[in-house]
Amino acid sequence: QPALERLLPHLSCHIVASVIQQNPNPQLGFRFFIWASQTKRLRSTFSDSLVLHMLVKDHPHSFDLYWNTLQDLKNSGFPIPSDAFRVLISGYAQMGFAEKAVEVFSTVNDFDCKPDVFTYNSILHVMVQKQVFLLALAVYNQMLKLNCNPNVATYSILIDGFCKSGKTKDALQLFDEM
Repeated sequence: QPALERLLPHLSCHIVASVIQQNPNPQLGFRFFIWASQTKRLRSTFSDSLVLHMLVKDHPHSFDLYWNTLQDLKNSGFPIPSDAFRVLISGYAQMGFAEKAVEVFSTVNDFDCKPDVFTYNSILHVMVQKQVFLLALAVYNQMLKLNCNPNVATYSILIDGFCKSGKTKDALQLFDEM
């Protein structure tokens, strides 16, 4: 990572995506993605989808490799950005492993990472899809307590879930809160 810091001014989100896409070593691709995710201007949905594809393509080996990468980075003192967990949550959700997605979210604090609104939205989406609304509301309340401001997507996820489950009163309350 120190060698990459010198290149930071010359990198773009397109270069990051290209490096991830063309890297034959998945672990290096994961490391590069996590490193680049620290810098807001280097983040992109395309990079996210590339890493997500890498995770899902070679399941379960790639998930293990990603976890090992996270652990190695943590052990070396590297700060893990929230994006690293958001992609992992999405990967487990895409594979149909909602419980693993929730488990990932519960380990974010172990990595000294503060989830951002997009990570919260990812886990809320998983919980609403699995119709565990009490848990989703607990996560939403945790989000508020930690001063992570919900966005329109947060409210849309929760309101949609309440409406689909017939809890229109709760949906209207949340709409009023929004």
